[in-house]
Amino acid sequence: MLQPLNYAMGEEFRMDINKKAYAAAIAYATIVGFTYLGTKTCLGITTPLLTLSWRYDMGCAAALLLIAFGFVRFSFKGRDVRGLFLAASFYLGFMGIQALGLTMATSIEGGIVFAVVPIFVQIIAYFMLKEKTVFVQNISILVTVFGIILLYVWGSAGFGKINPIGFLLLLLSSLSMGFSNVFMRYVRKDFKAPEVGCFIAIFGCIVFNLLGFIIAESKGIFSFHYYISPFTSGSGHTFLLAVLYLGIPCMLLTSSLITYALSHLEAVKGTVFGNLSLLISIIAGIAIRQEPFMIYHLVCTILIVMGVIGTNIPGMKKS
Repeated sequence: MLQPLNYAMGEEFRMDINKKAYAAAIAYATIVGFTYLGTKTCLGITTPLLTLSWRYDMGCAAALLLIAFGFVRFSFKGRDVRGLFLAASFYLGFMGIQALGLTMATSIEGGIVFAVVPIFVQIIAYFMLKEKTVFVQNISILVTVFGIILLYVWGSAGFGKINPIGFLLLLLSSLSMGFSNVFMRYVRKDFKAPEVGCFIAIFGCIVFNLLGFIIAESKGIFSFHYYISPFTSGSGHTFLLAVLYLGIPCMLLTSSLITYALSHLEAVKGTVFGNLSLLISIIAGIAIRQEPFMIYHLVCTILIVMGVIGTNIPGMKKS
């Protein structure tokens, strides 16, 4: 039976929007996948907090330019500002707590804990947004989480002694990311994706610079020379390129991309794409840093991709 023309056009429009949302999610995962290389470069030159400060400085500068030239227009009147503030706060909380946690724990532990973000999102979205997942999606989420955990465990020589405080901080950072993703979907009716990205960049610039100033001043080490020290070192040009990438594509653009994806996809579907960034990190390490490719990389890649596809199959069939 043929559907009415207006219904068919509505279905076609919805499918087109879904395609763009999936494209945004994949682009997000791809850009984030190279974050590890940029972060590792910066942390070899300066502290995590100073890296975050300059990262958000670059993102904020780009956001202000977009606003100044009229590409992004802000209007808070009649909108859910509280939801936007909470989404940005939890996003910054994830970044800050993760940076602190990684100073006490290993990157292996960080990767494993980050893998459970989709599970947190699934629980939070159920209570806040009343979004339910089916059996296939639940199994698929577990498959992608298992794939990441297996990848880290298989590729490591062993965890050694786990720092409980560092592990707890990493767990809190993942929980914060879960809340951030849910709130990004929550404010989808009031704010466009570029608005959310610009707000996060400007808000983060204020928060991390203020926090950095307070900590450095309490230690008696704050000065203008200290603030610009990453650029005055022998690796100044390298640091500049790294924070430009971390601040503009990896923060400003990705926060807009994930907001767009979450505005059209259920919270769990959009979030699980973040686990693909790990695969991009592996590819980047092999291609750029000439790191070895092992058989377990292939096995875990298959598990992660199967999990991501399985999580989105119910929605794709519905479309």
